[in-house]
Amino acid sequence: MKKNKNQKDMKMKTFLLVCGIFVLLSCQAKESIRIYAYPASIYDDARCSVYQDFQTDLTFTFHYVGGKITDLRSGGTKFFVELPEELKLLEASLMDGWKKPNEHYTSFPVSPAERDGRKYLRYELPVPKSVLQPALTKPLPGGMFGGTTNNLVVLMVKPDKPMPENSKVYWETVGQYPYQGEFSIYPVKLPEGKLPKTRIALQSQTHLPNLGYSDSAIKEQIRLFRKLNISAVNAQMPSGPNQGRKELWKSAGFSFYGGGSLMHVFWSDGKDEDSTGKAEERDYLAGLDGLRSKGVDRRAYHMRTFCPQAMITPGRYPYRKLIRLGREAAEAGSMFLDIDIEADLCIMCYCPECLNAFFRFSKLPPEKLEPEQLVRKYPEQWYRFRSEQTRLLYQALRNELKGDYPGIQIGANTVLHRFGEDFGNLKYGICEFAEDPRLMKESLDFIMADTLVGGLYDAVSVDALALSSSLPVIAIPGSSYCVGYSHANFAGRRQTAEMTGDTYGYGQRYEYHKLGMLHLAANGASALRYNIDEACVAKATAEALLILSNVEDFYLDGKRADDQIGVTDLTRGASRWQLDSSRVRGGIWKHYYDSYCGKVQSRTHQLNGEYLTGLYNWDPFQTKKWHLSMKKLPQGKWYLTDTVSNTRFTVGGREQWSSEELEKGFAVSIPKASCRLLRLSRKPLPCHGTEDLKCEAADKPVYNQYAWRQNKQLDIGKFMAEKLKRPLDLIRRYGGGKNKDQNRKVEK
Repeated sequence: MKKNKNQKDMKMKTFLLVCGIFVLLSCQAKESIRIYAYPASIYDDARCSVYQDFQTDLTFTFHYVGGKITDLRSGGTKFFVELPEELKLLEASLMDGWKKPNEHYTSFPVSPAERDGRKYLRYELPVPKSVLQPALTKPLPGGMFGGTTNNLVVLMVKPDKPMPENSKVYWETVGQYPYQGEFSIYPVKLPEGKLPKTRIALQSQTHLPNLGYSDSAIKEQIRLFRKLNISAVNAQMPSGPNQGRKELWKSAGFSFYGGGSLMHVFWSDGKDEDSTGKAEERDYLAGLDGLRSKGVDRRAYHMRTFCPQAMITPGRYPYRKLIRLGREAAEAGSMFLDIDIEADLCIMCYCPECLNAFFRFSKLPPEKLEPEQLVRKYPEQWYRFRSEQTRLLYQALRNELKGDYPGIQIGANTVLHRFGEDFGNLKYGICEFAEDPRLMKESLDFIMADTLVGGLYDAVSVDALALSSSLPVIAIPGSSYCVGYSHANFAGRRQTAEMTGDTYGYGQRYEYHKLGMLHLAANGASALRYNIDEACVAKATAEALLILSNVEDFYLDGKRADDQIGVTDLTRGASRWQLDSSRVRGGIWKHYYDSYCGKVQSRTHQLNGEYLTGLYNWDPFQTKKWHLSMKKLPQGKWYLTDTVSNTRFTVGGREQWSSEELEKGFAVSIPKASCRLLRLSRKPLPCHGTEDLKCEAADKPVYNQYAWRQNKQLDIGKFMAEKLKRPLDLIRRYGGGKNKDQNRKVEK
């Protein structure tokens, strides 16, 4: 019997060994690479824009299939790119790992080529030594972030003669890991001459530091940014090969924003010590399980480690860390310091110090309750207390930095959600994190609107922020949903599309970016921050600046007068958008368009006796027809001009409108994915043409663009119960090991 069992065991081991060898050989046989080209990877038709008169960056990201490739070059793999002869390759920069020395090239083996009867140049380019980011094995869910690859090649190209309207770029790898692809390009030329400077400030990102761009490449980006009147760039330049390049930006007159290093201020670095000493046991947060976080799997507390009360108490290690990181950012030149800490509402902290502070703040008698019981019994008080702790964190930064760095501004990267409901005396929703801007405003200089959805949602969200807080708002136009546009995210989205057949629907990026800038400004943004990573975004910026310079005084100095304008939707027929199955445009953006009354979006301001009404059409497929009735206007004659098209609207051939005619109203068309800004003035404004309109009343009721306002109180108990679910799940999944050590128990 025993012999038979041993024979079975031996057969089983042999079988498993054979299976293992088979799997290993299969993986080796299937080992390959995938390459994705950005910004072409944004678009379903792989067609992107390039500058006619500035340098364009083309980024190629490398991913492995089957196993990491530790030495791509040893197998003789070569990388070739074929460009139209009008588009010259100036430089190439290679990133081969995070914060590792880059490789920079300005000369390349090149040979002539021909594609579709046109002349091309075939360049041999360097390849990364290693490929350490895997290609996806399953589609991206939810926010669709995608993995960040640190193995990539960036080409800097620029035409030396006029580009044809349509061209292609071809690329391939040959050798051990063959792969190939192509994408289409079209040229974009920015307006000639200087663009007007606006009071609404523009901020943007510099080149990725780890690529170590040459001085000439950075100076070319500076030339572009000065053309577009960008006033501030990110200050995260001292790290990586770009160390010291900040001086190029500073000498060109740019200011800086920062705060990225403070994003992980609650995280442990594994050492938790500085020149003053180590973190103490009491500096670590106590979670919902009643245990300290020190030495445990950080995922149990969503990577958070330190107690927020320790973070705001002078002398404690977390406080010293906060101030040190703040000073480092200020020393790097940041004059706008916004922090994306995403302070969790329920993960932390239930130590004796935090609980004592909670009962004092809430004016409640102390009780002995388990953490989960406390949150369920006092949901509103806990919500307000956690934002108070975050407010004191910002106040600590202000106290420590304002004196040494005059002019520095400190802001929170935050946003409101569920703004159809109110929370007590707080209007327009609630914050998903412990950083409610309405509860922290006395310790902040501005709000960085953490919208990142794109489409109409961002404009509605900024409107809610501006209406509920007196703080200046920096907004982000042109998000791709959940994040901005980047080579890493779109490599992941393209791989997902290959597996699912999905499309994404970013074909209106140019139109949406321009529309977003104008709508966000009208809804209360005092500054706009975004990445200019493609020529069409620069074109949208230039065209938006030309418009904003003529109307921004209404937004910054005027007052809202929405109740004086009634807008009725007269559009006939269904939009093709109803049939759009793309994942973002037809899914996410269409969902929020429907949820937040996107059929009619308007905004009216009054300044010095004049009126400006913005009409914003976020439908990417259908021109709209809206009827306007302008009520309660002072008597007299008026001129009506569209400041977007510089068209004067006449009535019955007459240039002047009476107050009665304007109240009766008129119908006007709004192009798809565009807007009209109608200015009502006593004097005629310069225009390029006229369009005659008919004075007539609408036969439908006025559209209520705020119909999503429910005029009811949010159920804070239900909200906080939902917020408890994830922290409790994380503890169940990752709270083992040292986390069960009774020595981690917190004294009650």
